[in-house]
Amino acid sequence: MRPVQVYTIYAGAFIFLPFVAICLRLFGLKKTCRIFRVKLALKQGDETGTSHQGSRQDAEQLYLIVHRVARRLPWKLECLPRSVAICILLRWIGEFGVLRISVKKNDVEIEAHAWVEHSNATLGEQDPLTKGLYPLS
Repeated sequence: MRPVQVYTIYAGAFIFLPFVAICLRLFGLKKTCRIFRVKLALKQGDETGTSHQGSRQDAEQLYLIVHRVARRLPWKLECLPRSVAICILLRWIGEFGVLRISVKKNDVEIEAHAWVEHSNATLGEQDPLTKGLYPLS
């Protein structure tokens, strides 16, 4: 990523993270995804798209930027608003990411997690499905 583009991503993350969190609370997940044109993959075989060479590094850098910004905001943002913001910013730089959500039922509670896939690989973390989480369908 060019330095100017990195600053733009930081600015976009500061704008989109709070805005996405508010939209999720007001409208819910499906409508928020429609508003921002985020691809929500609910089935295991949904396509994650392809990208040009070198864009995987750009996507990883964007993932790190969003997480840095999220840590500096005055409120805690969970994985869902961060993942939606990552998908939005990926589209902003001309890339394609897919939002994935999975759940795991423990004896006492239900655990959920959201993440982004880019070029058929999970961005910035180990594949959550290997941790016993099941994709929503």
